[in-house]
Amino acid sequence: MLNMKDAIYVTSWGAYNGGWHAGGWFNLADLAGLDKEEIFAKFEEIGLQPDGRDEELVIHDYDDYSGIGYYNIFGETYPLRVIEFYEKILELDEQELLAFSGIADQHGAEYAMELLENGTLDDIFVISEDGFEEMVDEDISMFDKARCMQYLDTDKLYDYFSEDYYDEDDEDAEFDASDADIWDMAEGYGEDFLRGFVDREQVARDYMYDYAEFDFNGETYFMRID
Repeated sequence: MLNMKDAIYVTSWGAYNGGWHAGGWFNLADLAGLDKEEIFAKFEEIGLQPDGRDEELVIHDYDDYSGIGYYNIFGETYPLRVIEFYEKILELDEQELLAFSGIADQHGAEYAMELLENGTLDDIFVISEDGFEEMVDEDISMFDKARCMQYLDTDKLYDYFSEDYYDEDDEDAEFDASDADIWDMAEGYGEDFLRGFVDREQVARDYMYDYAEFDFNGETYFMRID
């Protein structure tokens, strides 16, 4: 899920304050895996002098196609810090990368970096928006009668009961029942029937108490809050 176009603009504080032009864009993917000398050699190719007047190297901009939030995490910092970080997130699987993004969004970059360093991002449960919806539907399909009654959609049941209502003594009579009446009528049915009348939106809202919502790379995800 990392975009190989993620890049940093590297210059130096000397160039910035001294007025000379030195700096350029570098794809992080091209710098990952290189040692310090090899990275400095790349910088030298565009005119930087990391061992001379440009010894105070700094990143002044990011192309953050992956949505990692490099600037929020690092700001204007020494390039090797970000390259080292990039090498670590390259090793993450999709779930761990989403967990990092979710933790950074909900709890701050410092805590996300702590989990990255500790190797505990895989302890965080993250699910896509579609996955969350599927989870709600699957759970409802296993509701017992008591659980169904807890989330009973009385309006939907009212419509169901009213469809076949007919009073032979009064052909113009309309179905009339309170929520309590609907509840009493529902008590006579089993869970297989009642699952079709569960208020799904209410179930999803209640589930959201245990999840935090965040966006990553243009998609919505949900992270379990423990």
